Amino acid sequence: MIFATVAVGSKYINCIYRQKEFLDFHNFDVHILTDKPEMFNKEYTTYKYENTVWSYFDKLTFAFRLNLQHKEDVFFSDGDDIDHLDNNFGEEFKGSKNFLYKGDWSAGNTLWDTDHFTLPYWDPFTKFLNKQNVDPKDILTLVEQHFYIPKNIDSLSILRDLETVKPVLEYTSIMGDSPYPGLGSGEGAGLGYALTKNNIQIEKFNLKYFLNHEVYTMD
Repeated sequence: MIFATVAVGSKYINCIYRQKEFLDFHNFDVHILTDKPEMFNKEYTTYKYENTVWSYFDKLTFAFRLNLQHKEDVFFSDGDDIDHLDNNFGEEFKGSKNFLYKGDWSAGNTLWDTDHFTLPYWDPFTKFLNKQNVDPKDILTLVEQHFYIPKNIDSLSILRDLETVKPVLEYTSIMGDSPYPGLGSGEGAGLGYALTKNNIQIEKFNLKYFLNHEVYTMD
């Protein structure tokens, strides 16, 4: 299994270094998307991040491309959320035949409510979904700090849909009134769309693998 993460910017590179003992103790096959691969001294497999502006969607496409290229299971963690993993994860997690996620936006996301995509912020996205003949109420908005991709998934098709919806949610993150800064904010909705579009079976992680059992946090 590949352990994928991103470290773009000094803050996130330092997060990886702080978790180095945990990563090395469990002998994870670590793959890192980073703007400074030289900082890791070939300890891990690194990939140069070439863009000048980070998009949250890039972590999604990175993880699914690893799955596609290596034909292996991929576990993804945000670099600053590796410290949420319990030792149970390294010792007991054996993967799954289904895509795994930690939670959804039903707790804690202030762009979200029980009426789904009703705020004006989501108008471009709901228009896109309608053009794709997808009911917005069918979209599960996923917490994307941690997720797992089984090796038998159709990553190529999912990547196509992620790359198609990417500019839509990047547009809303720039032009919409969002409390969450950053290009591509709302990527969990884009991930939910791509999985729904491809009829991917999903299930939740066992929360014993996480020190923090809060299923949603906004950093």
